[in-house]
Amino acid sequence: MPAKGFTLFELLVVLVLLALIAAVSAPFLSKGLGRAEAKGSAQNVAAALRRARGEAVVRNTDVVLTVDVNERSFRIAGAETHDLPAALQIELFTAQTEQISEDVGNIRFFSDGSSTGGEIVLADGKSKFHVQVDWLTGRVSVIDAAAAQ
Repeated sequence: MPAKGFTLFELLVVLVLLALIAAVSAPFLSKGLGRAEAKGSAQNVAAALRRARGEAVVRNTDVVLTVDVNERSFRIAGAETHDLPAALQIELFTAQTEQISEDVGNIRFFSDGSSTGGEIVLADGKSKFHVQVDWLTGRVSVIDAAAAQ
């Protein structure tokens, strides 16, 4: 009766095949993670903008979200600062009256829900997400530039 099992050679062949598969698939996985990180960051910025709009309406006062492009961060006035991943490229487009410096600017929400409007662009290589704020309604939307093409 022959012994059941695998030979050392068979095990080595399987391990070599697994290593090759891992080496080939790693670049594809890292690209997917970069896109997921950019999308997640865009969703976080959008959530903060929506929270700022909601606070402005509930408190019946102006609420400001400040974006610092150099520091890669954003925050609602009086709240904690949220950092964005270092791999992301960030652009801020806002009203001239809300531009604090070349790299820092605000998006302001008013008590009626409207805003000064603006756009925050988060990009990572091939992924690009536009977080837009409509000035009239204060509506916040996230647009995937790759899906829009």
